Amino acid sequence: MSIKRLRVSRTSEDGSTFWQEYTLEVDERITVVGALQRLYAEQDDSLAFRYACRFRKCGLCAVRLNGEAVLGCRAELDGEAATVEPLANMPVLRDLVNDRAWVLERLRELELYPTGEPRPVREDELREYYNTIGCLECLACHSMCPKIAQGSAGPYLFVKLAQMHWHPWDGRDRAAQARQMGIDLCVDCAACSCPHGVNIQRSAIGPLLAGRPVPSASV
Repeated sequence: MSIKRLRVSRTSEDGSTFWQEYTLEVDERITVVGALQRLYAEQDDSLAFRYACRFRKCGLCAVRLNGEAVLGCRAELDGEAATVEPLANMPVLRDLVNDRAWVLERLRELELYPTGEPRPVREDELREYYNTIGCLECLACHSMCPKIAQGSAGPYLFVKLAQMHWHPWDGRDRAAQARQMGIDLCVDCAACSCPHGVNIQRSAIGPLLAGRPVPSASV
């Protein structure tokens, strides 16, 4: 049996935030979501947080654990004390729940559907396409981005553009869209990463900065 001390970001009625400390007895390894469920069931049913699948499929449980954006269903509490906060760079509705409404609006603006005729596709292009569609839309990468304050749209939206950039039926210039959204700010930055394994730099940022390679062979 071990004792875990959690400092959790809470939201007061007037919208301001404060830290609330909890103590939890744990006799086995426990994830962030598991700990939050325990706190809700045993100590504080006013605590607001999101989760759904609890198995790395939905992306809704993303939070910051000790300042790092993680999937709450995957990240385990390590050590005697930890801090849990909502994701950064986006509004907070309450406690650990971010407002995701802005995402849908931005995705509509990007027109993320194929607009051209089928083209020859290389095997390496398919590899990058399948890598980008592994995105869970958890927004952890967006939370990590230090360039949003300078005008970047953030890595999540660049990953969504890259999905179409590699799509064999898409004829729109997604690299041009990315430039309009501030991707040039990413040239000297590699702060973002994906807790689910999408290689953002290789499959999205780099290709959108350089433009799509000319296909040389179909597969």
